[in-house]
Amino acid sequence: MGASIAKGEWTDEMQNLMDSDRPVSWVFGADERIINADFLHKVPAGRWRESTVFLPDAGHLVHLDQPDEFNRLLMDFAIENLAG
Repeated sequence: MGASIAKGEWTDEMQNLMDSDRPVSWVFGADERIINADFLHKVPAGRWRESTVFLPDAGHLVHLDQPDEFNRLLMDFAIENLAG
């Protein structure tokens, strides 16, 4: 990643999401301590179910802390957005 940035081969990922017009699912642990996810409430990218999901009893590695709930959400997202 650092090498890509040094070469100027990076893009604004949030802008890419907004430009894609595709649904996005934001899933975070309610006990997240590594990043501040508050900015996601302001991102106009197409939020799946119009919300950001904060799973209880989970931190930064939400898929490890709450694997059953994470997998359920992932399956629901896939069924609603990728089936066709």
